[in-house]
Amino acid sequence: MWKDFLASYSSAAIEFAFENWQRNGHYFPKPAQILELIRAYHVEHRETQTPRYEHHGEGYGEGDVIALMKLFREKYPSPRRRLTYEERQDLIDELDRRRDMA
Repeated sequence: MWKDFLASYSSAAIEFAFENWQRNGHYFPKPAQILELIRAYHVEHRETQTPRYEHHGEGYGEGDVIALMKLFREKYPSPRRRLTYEERQDLIDELDRRRDMA
């Protein structure tokens, strides 16, 4: 259960959450408690989650969103988990590459 639950989070965030729980928790944690600590990690490390895509701030139009959904369906026809940060960024990068070619 834990492996699937944590699959879409970075190892740094997971380590932070469990180390924090180990110092402060009294019982084995529930998934929601670990998720809360992972969210706290992302708030503290917000600068490491800044978008790296080229057109950041320029916005995307309706056509870009449709193209992104097509890319998503091509790469992940039946996803069974949340995409990782890296997987989401790869989709955005591919969208930008196609956008620059048009």
